[in-house]
Amino acid sequence: MTIEESPSKNEVFFVWFNRYAGVAIKTPTKTIVIDPVDVKARDFKAVDAVLITHEHYDHLDQPLVSEIQKMTNC
Repeated sequence: MTIEESPSKNEVFFVWFNRYAGVAIKTPTKTIVIDPVDVKARDFKAVDAVLITHEHYDHLDQPLVSEIQKMTNC
């Protein structure tokens, strides 16, 4: 499963995009990204919310979060 894939009706995807923090929770209509680090903003086609668990560098990349927000209007 990849960030680009979308779940079918009644499915929820948990997509890990690095080895220690980042995950996307996807339903057929919503995507929540948690701790986006070590990933490209362009990998996300649609994002409804970004959740940061805490401010350490391996969980928060502020320029990346800003880029995701601009690219997806979240």
